[in-house]
Amino acid sequence: MDRIEQSGVDPAQRDPVHRTPRPNPRVGGSHERHNQSAPADQIALSERARLLSRLGQAVDEAPDVREDKVRELQQAIEKGSYVLDSREIAEHMLGRKEQ
Repeated sequence: MDRIEQSGVDPAQRDPVHRTPRPNPRVGGSHERHNQSAPADQIALSERARLLSRLGQAVDEAPDVREDKVRELQQAIEKGSYVLDSREIAEHMLGRKEQ
């Protein structure tokens, strides 16, 4: 059987933190919003955020491969003029030489 307090409020319907009756959104009161339109969400971007967005888009649109460099190396390999210096490669790998 349901317990109802003398105030007429079911204890299960009380706010557990404040021990006050919870408003019923279907009955009216401050929580009733079905006839009101909700405000639209808005966002404001700083000029820096806009710049970062444009830069990110430019990076996304840039090619991943430097086609001109690849073409130049392919031609050098085909001609036999591409020479690897193993000592220089080792120096780069060891961090002793910058590119």
